[in-house]
Amino acid sequence: MYGNRTIGNKTDVSNPYNLTGPGFTETLVGFADPAVNSNKKMLNKSTNVLEFINSQEAMIASLWNYIQSIPQYKDKTTLLIACDHSRGGQVKSQWTDHGTMIPDSKNIFILAMGPDMPALGEVNTATQLYQGQMAATIAKFLGLDYVAEHPVMPVITTMFKK
Repeated sequence: MYGNRTIGNKTDVSNPYNLTGPGFTETLVGFADPAVNSNKKMLNKSTNVLEFINSQEAMIASLWNYIQSIPQYKDKTTLLIACDHSRGGQVKSQWTDHGTMIPDSKNIFILAMGPDMPALGEVNTATQLYQGQMAATIAKFLGLDYVAEHPVMPVITTMFKK
């Protein structure tokens, strides 16, 4: 797991809005698309990699256990889970909102687990990752090089066995 800021392991959105719409786009297309600047429903013209899955810990555990119970998927499936933004960490009463008016709402986490990656647990080294790195990382797990007509952020290489 990446994103424990108390030990210097930082994972952030790279879009300046800290909102759901730009966050989903950044996760799926691999860069902060300036055309997606609000939560207003709109057709995203950027190239998507995969549909986004949003989940809670209990659901993640249930999903992982289910995957491991199916012989075709057992020890062959990788899960990558991230959030599109956070609610910040300063004033708990503000946890009902997000965006640029909420300090630290760009601070997110990335959870990764599967047979193709080292078992790192909570990553405890100082680093800086970005939500936009997910698209190229997902493509690499699928054996693909993600290329698009727009800039693409780099793969998160520490998720792969050497």
